Amino acid sequence: MTGKRILIVEDENITAMDIRQTVQQFGYEPVGLVAYGKDAIKHALTLRPDLILMDILLKGPIDGIQAAAAIRSQYPCPVIYLTARADQSTIDRAKATEPAGYVRKPINDRELHTAIELALRRDTNGETAEKTQDMVRITREPGRYRQYPQLNAYAQQWN
Repeated sequence: MTGKRILIVEDENITAMDIRQTVQQFGYEPVGLVAYGKDAIKHALTLRPDLILMDILLKGPIDGIQAAAAIRSQYPCPVIYLTARADQSTIDRAKATEPAGYVRKPINDRELHTAIELALRRDTNGETAEKTQDMVRITREPGRYRQYPQLNAYAQQWN
């Protein structure tokens, strides 16, 4: 899947630029880099990207989860959270917004690519977020899912 437009919401400039470069290498078009939740909402509703990569901790009073909820209430765009936070309350808040994925920092390029591909596929096929997350886990652990030959073959493809 190439040519899809991705909005990157990340408050750390170096990380944002690295994500932009990685997204471009995957063949996607980054349509913006923003650091504030308020700007994420504005850009998403104006640019209407195919996918949003959203950091949870952002500059300003609106965090990534609040921004994603505001965006998705007006524009049904898949959101993948990128975060170093994995505490249960953050995960529960994120789950309430029905994200297309959740990628932990430091970001692994293969994991990010898999999450993007599956989120974009899910968006067109209506697959569940749980299935998308299962596929990300499978790419991390090839060989573990021997009972599912097709899934294991998919995991091998990414390794």
